[in-house]
Amino acid sequence: MSVTIPVVSTPNVLAGKPRVEGTRVGVHQIGSLIREQGWSTAAVAEAFDLTPDEIDAALTYRG
Repeated sequence: MSVTIPVVSTPNVLAGKPRVEGTRVGVHQIGSLIREQGWSTAAVAEAFDLTPDEIDAALTYRG
């Protein structure tokens, strides 16, 4: 069974930037930490209380 984690944008949260639904964690923030800062997905998951599926959704988001 596949789990779909929506990435959403709403004007009043994070100035409308895409984020993992139900959080205030932006997809750019997640991507930056992993791709540019060298964080592991496990470290991001722990720091922001995210699931691996939520991190994958953020990393693959193309909006």
